[in-house]
Amino acid sequence: MAEPATIVLGLGREVGEAVARRFHDDHHRVFAADSNESRIDKAREALPEAITLSHCDLRTRLGLRNALTGADEVFGRIDQAVITPQIPDADTLDSLDEDVFDKTAGRSIRSAVLAMRLVTERMLDQDALPANGSD
Repeated sequence: MAEPATIVLGLGREVGEAVARRFHDDHHRVFAADSNESRIDKAREALPEAITLSHCDLRTRLGLRNALTGADEVFGRIDQAVITPQIPDADTLDSLDEDVFDKTAGRSIRSAVLAMRLVTERMLDQDALPANGSD
């Protein structure tokens, strides 16, 4: 069987980058996307060349579809997805603005749920892998 194709949506603050590296080390073909171009540039320096990187706005339906289409074009399918929601910028408890935190956390949750829905739709539309070598 060919190596599984894994998409990592969101590099985060090195979390998604570490996940992409781990899957690559475990012999997966990896496509990683992030909304932040500087994170993509940093990942290009840190990750193996075999990992495909893409700058897409992961907060929008169009951006997520672009990432999924990119992975489809590179690998022909998506076998699994890892979604790393955007984490709000660091803050201290004494200066925490609850309204800003709630809005940022809400956007992150909505983006992650939208990503799960679109990934699920894409994976259900593709052909199943054969169960064994004779299929």
